[in-house]
Amino acid sequence: MLVLGIAYTPNVDDIQEAPATEIILLLQQQGAHVSHHDRRVPVFPSMRRRDIELTSTPLDEQVLAQGDVVRIGTDHAAIDWALVAASATVIVDYRDAMSGCGSMIRGKLFKA
Repeated sequence: MLVLGIAYTPNVDDIQEAPATEIILLLQQQGAHVSHHDRRVPVFPSMRRRDIELTSTPLDEQVLAQGDVVRIGTDHAAIDWALVAASATVIVDYRDAMSGCGSMIRGKLFKA
């Protein structure tokens, strides 16, 4: 699974209280291979009770296509949403980031 955006709010680098932290931990505990893309948070910082060793992966067609699911955690303005729509197999959108992508996401978008 690729998590797009791990910051608490769009266009910032603060991950305190960010839901992505708990979600990534839960997925890893279940055996999922998780990667993330967030230019504002290139390396997941160590926290008091959690230590997640992830480095932001580049966002390109290959990365998007090879994952089973793309989960949108933070809808940063700098993310190429058209690229995500065109290349991802399944998209779980928690932030309504894909609303402007129209027919490119038909059949692969799940809103949460």
